[in-house]
Amino acid sequence: ALVKELKKTGFKIVYLTGKMMKNVSEKLSSVKNNEVKHFKSRAALKNLLSTIDLMDSVVLVKGSRGMKMEEFVKVLMEREK
Repeated sequence: ALVKELKKTGFKIVYLTGKMMKNVSEKLSSVKNNEVKHFKSRAALKNLLSTIDLMDSVVLVKGSRGMKMEEFVKVLMEREK
């Protein structure tokens, strides 16, 4: 269901992390003209989020409560300081 919904959005870039998201990454990789990347470590994704240009971007942070997604939101918010 997630793959189908993401395809509907017309996304340009999707970054994923977590064991279960590896499969989503593989399914989305066939979408042309888009970047899909799966991160094996949370630290690697946090590092990228702290450095990439997000001007004119919409960022959706989605995950289960157990995934502690607020850590990624914190990285994004700290960029604004």
